Amino acid sequence: MSDDGVRILETNGSGGCTLRANYPTPGRCVDLAINGTILFVADSESGVQIVNVSDPDAPTHVATYAAAGSVQGVTYADGRLMACCGQYGLEVIDVANPAAPASITVYTALEDCRSCVVSGRYALVADGGGGQGVRILDLQALPVITEAGSFRTIEQAYSVKELNGDIFIAAGAAGLIRIGSPLLETILVGDLNLDEVVDASDAVILAQYFAGSLDVGQAPFLAELAAANTCDDLQYDACDLAVMLSYLAG
Repeated sequence: MSDDGVRILETNGSGGCTLRANYPTPGRCVDLAINGTILFVADSESGVQIVNVSDPDAPTHVATYAAAGSVQGVTYADGRLMACCGQYGLEVIDVANPAAPASITVYTALEDCRSCVVSGRYALVADGGGGQGVRILDLQALPVITEAGSFRTIEQAYSVKELNGDIFIAAGAAGLIRIGSPLLETILVGDLNLDEVVDASDAVILAQYFAGSLDVGQAPFLAELAAANTCDDLQYDACDLAVMLSYLAG
């Protein structure tokens, strides 16, 4: 990815790579998503470029989509493309037919949509403006999008990615935050007892934890939340957990 567009490389077993093709784009290529042989290019002010890479030596243009704003990041999930458009929000695009992309909806209640990852029914959005952290959006009732919660970070959230079920947040000087629980969707909306409701019973669990009367073994997901040094004191401890859980509680 560069100002010149997309470079397609072939890797080899020794760790090296060979250039197969250069594909110029009209804008500034900043992110990519792929589904099979279709490549979706976040091309900044030039929207989304959709490219067929079935022949990596000769990629071909499929379509250009003019998004709601300058496209900073793209994520593909189940026939839909999530396009992060900075201050203009998150646009969900139907790309079941890559040659005819169509807008499903635009969620504008974001400060600076930079990056997105989809986990189940939720989109986790790195919202860089105003220290918003990661915003959790419920996509179940598209075209209606509702905010299910947020995961605040001390520094701005620049990017969010998923790898093998774990979520990684790039948060500037605060470093890399990892959330590695299989119960991710429930944890992020503050449902500590996993009863699918965020209420006073969750506050009781939190109080028991800090009173030392809660066995973390009975609630291992609490330990997962402590895996980020939000207090910036070079250690992971109850301070970090308190900060994150207070953010989750609003």
